[in-house]
Amino acid sequence: MSSDLFACATDPRQYDSNEINWGIETGLESPLRRFLFDCLKRYKMKWKGASILDVGCGTAWLVELFLENGAAHAEGIEPSKKNVLLAKKLRPKVLVRNKSLESFSTKRKFDLIVAAMVMCHIANVPKAFKKISSLMNEGAEFHMIVPDYEFGKTPRFDHKMRIKKINGNEYAVETIRHFSGKMFDVIRKTAVYEEAAAKSGLVLLEEVPLHPTQALIRSMPRYKEFRNTVNARLLRFKKIRAEKK
Repeated sequence: MSSDLFACATDPRQYDSNEINWGIETGLESPLRRFLFDCLKRYKMKWKGASILDVGCGTAWLVELFLENGAAHAEGIEPSKKNVLLAKKLRPKVLVRNKSLESFSTKRKFDLIVAAMVMCHIANVPKAFKKISSLMNEGAEFHMIVPDYEFGKTPRFDHKMRIKKINGNEYAVETIRHFSGKMFDVIRKTAVYEEAAAKSGLVLLEEVPLHPTQALIRSMPRYKEFRNTVNARLLRFKKIRAEKK
């Protein structure tokens, strides 16, 4: 776990890089953000009247949508100062804190916690799940979207990739995308998350394989090649007991 790719992937400062510009993707105008939203909104009935935390909220586009769709309270935490400044400019009424999951603290407990393409930037998965569990009401849910283990290392488009194996269940990858700069991720098998969750009192309710939607393919035709390929997974956990000390 000492590889340079792992260190880069788990460094929240990567989003402060000048190579990455989320300002060009301000909301659902982005096909990829629309894809994530469409995947999450299948559980829209859980948003109404709920207290929601978006972990790694970026520019808070999803927090704003939770509020617009009936959440009683929604806030986001984001470790990148660049993203938080942009969020406050674009969405001044939305509550965003410049905090990492590790440094975040609050007396509030949440009914739903969401992390969309965030857990692939977490260094210590068991510690992260313990923290998430501590922020949840009993019976609350945690919805996370992560890259699919096989798709994450599949050559695609015009991306340049460099991969470093960590162990049999994890690898780190550097992906250079012409439209959004250099990105680093840690890709893990579902079993890694499920095991960590169980130790913190969370049970995996559902694992949903995600394929490119027709809407995504229309907006980004290059995904047509992968229309029958799982490119991400939505994992839905529920808190059933207090986390182990």
